[in-house]
Amino acid sequence: MNSEDMPEAVEMERLTHLAGDPDSAGTAWPQLIAELAEGHTRVIVVGESGAGKTTLIRTLVTALSDRGQTGYCLNCDPGLPGFGVPGTVSLGRFDGHQWHVLATEPLCSLDAGRFRLPLLLAVTRLLTRAPPGPLFLDSPGVVRGVGGAELIPALVTTSGAGLCLLLCPEDKPFPLAGELAALPLRLIRLTPSAHAHTLARPERVRLRNQLWQAHMAHSSQLELATDGLALLGTPPSLDNPAAWQGRQVALLCNGEFKTLACISGAAPHLLQLQVAAPPGPVNQLLVRDAAIRDGQLRTLRKPPALPDKAPRATEVRVELGTLTSVAREPQVAIRIGQVVATLVNGVTGDPLMQLRMLHQPRSLLFDLGDAGRMPLRAAHQVSDVFITHAHADHIGGFVWFMRSRIGHFPPCRLYGPPGLHRHILGMVNGILWDRVEDRGPCFEIHEWYGEHLRRWRIVAGIAGAEPLEDLPLREGVIRREPGFVMRATQLDHRVPVLAYSYEPRFQLHVRRDGLAALGLAPGPWLQELKQAWLNDELDRTLAPDGRTRFTVAELASQLLLEEPGEQVVYATDFRDSPENIDRLCRLARGAHTLFCESSFLCEDKDQAVRTQHLTTEACARIANLADVRQLIAFHFSHRYDRQRERVYQELCQYTDRVVIPDGHRHGVSNR
Repeated sequence: MNSEDMPEAVEMERLTHLAGDPDSAGTAWPQLIAELAEGHTRVIVVGESGAGKTTLIRTLVTALSDRGQTGYCLNCDPGLPGFGVPGTVSLGRFDGHQWHVLATEPLCSLDAGRFRLPLLLAVTRLLTRAPPGPLFLDSPGVVRGVGGAELIPALVTTSGAGLCLLLCPEDKPFPLAGELAALPLRLIRLTPSAHAHTLARPERVRLRNQLWQAHMAHSSQLELATDGLALLGTPPSLDNPAAWQGRQVALLCNGEFKTLACISGAAPHLLQLQVAAPPGPVNQLLVRDAAIRDGQLRTLRKPPALPDKAPRATEVRVELGTLTSVAREPQVAIRIGQVVATLVNGVTGDPLMQLRMLHQPRSLLFDLGDAGRMPLRAAHQVSDVFITHAHADHIGGFVWFMRSRIGHFPPCRLYGPPGLHRHILGMVNGILWDRVEDRGPCFEIHEWYGEHLRRWRIVAGIAGAEPLEDLPLREGVIRREPGFVMRATQLDHRVPVLAYSYEPRFQLHVRRDGLAALGLAPGPWLQELKQAWLNDELDRTLAPDGRTRFTVAELASQLLLEEPGEQVVYATDFRDSPENIDRLCRLARGAHTLFCESSFLCEDKDQAVRTQHLTTEACARIANLADVRQLIAFHFSHRYDRQRERVYQELCQYTDRVVIPDGHRHGVSNR
């Protein structure tokens, strides 16, 4: 942008009036220029949008030029840059009349707050190309909220700036005063010019569009085959041509920026573009959320809210005893028959599902990722842990869990793939147990070997693992109890992984008319009756009213109704292969609820294949093929932490069985 495109320069004395800095009070303009020329090679200029940052930098660079010194500017605002093109960050030199762009890095977004990390990476690359001499960073007007609190200090640290020129009215506190004061740099507060003002949104859009049209004035048509073209950033699915229409994109070759373009047409295997300049060889395409809409370069809106008719689960806030990596991630809990299943770390944290049995002080755990959110009481009630495999995010919480069971607890049973006992023994032996006496945690390890389970007992403080008798496996059943069976199958993740199915034998309900006919009041004895019935203790007698004794068989015949149990299946970390899909579908056939990983969007399928995880489509396909009643997707990649609604929307495109936690139904997280 040349000088005619910018607001008129203002009087130097008014622009540089110092305020709010005792060390600088009364400092004259020449002294400031001398300090910039001699004492600081990198200066960041901070202020709200419209405070006059670019004009100040231009004036300072001109003053340095009068002293025979060349100054440079790194524009960090992709929304309405002082020079360069919207959707980019640029390094420039002012010659006294206009800015000359020396280097450009594409962002393909107008939103510096949303894409803070890509912006910082672009700034880092430009800093390596800056010539010697004073360099001014024209920071974005993002000075509020989390975006500002993270972005501005990060720019200071990344650039190594030693001086901050802060443009802020004397009568207003600056939102980031605390963050800036904590940084190792000198802060000079300047009062903005009376002529400086925030541009109205229509005016910003007009100026931005003017810059974009000027950049595309000599554009030409180009067609690109998508085969072999790496799509970077946040590209939509190629199966959705409408989402591509009008997108601002950057063409690259091996990471080197070639030119900007606008998508004029899209198909799964071909993109049509209007390119600003002939790009030469291209093997990468960057796309984010900038697009031409109604003839204007704008930021695309976030995806619309998900339909209200989708099934519901609840997000549960917890009091944390330990600060963990997932401290702000809401838990997801849902009742399924006589159990409550809870994803302890939510849909993006370490896998750890608690299956709490109602009316019993007992829980089962599936995987043992970060366990810091589990209360000790819950850990004390765990009888069995079902580990899919021993990657850190699935077993890293074992040390916490082991510590919680120091005391006189019964052995806890652990199930998993071959090698599990060596992993457990290694973690147990990594602790010094000289003070636990006879209160050391005890574990019985069960390893899957297809036709049988190999077993060991491991006791903290006792060296080695004691071999136990092998157990035969029939139809994949690894645990059989009066009330349920636990079944497993082996999947492939480059390492063996187990998926599990909790299958209640049946559910028992109490007939209220039967209670009335016997003249009995409900109470804890009913749970005792159910347990005795499940244990086949038919001749045992109970006295529900404290006087008359009945056998369990007599009471059950008049009071208990049996209904089929509601199966819960848990599966995560496996590749999309015919063998895996077939095995899991047979395990989960007709299940009430399937907990299944959905790690990547379809647009990131290459990453899913490389890491041997599922896409949303594969996850939904399993739910459909297995004919489960409802699907709870989890283990989302952290790249979608701020866009989980996109994961749910894509799942809903492929299945109507997905359960969406309340906090994500309108694209808003309950954080």
